[in-house]
Amino acid sequence: MSKYITKAEFLLRYPSFTDHTDDEINTAILDAEAIVDGYLGTRFIIDPDNVPGIIVRIASTLTYYYIMQANLQVNSEEDYSKLYNNCIELLEKIVTGTITGIEVAESNSAVTIISTGGDYEYRC
Repeated sequence: MSKYITKAEFLLRYPSFTDHTDDEINTAILDAEAIVDGYLGTRFIIDPDNVPGIIVRIASTLTYYYIMQANLQVNSEEDYSKLYNNCIELLEKIVTGTITGIEVAESNSAVTIISTGGDYEYRC
């Protein structure tokens, strides 16, 4: 079960992926969420019932990246690493507090990121 996006939410953003199998999409979603958790998991707790839009967008873009990378031909000149790198940069900005409106916990204690109508705040 995905934590940040569902297959249906992903397909709303990327409808051209409807021809991909459930397993392919779900595996990419889990891979994307693992990256998000790897960056944010020790500093934030994200309420799965109220996932901030920025996290949904990052998870969706990373899912797109993983599907595209998995489907590339061995000698393909296509490179989707810029998408991946942009997502990683954004996650790093969230963790360091560079992104305004998202607070980083003091003393590495976990906080909850909640969405407040497009803005973000934290709760201990």
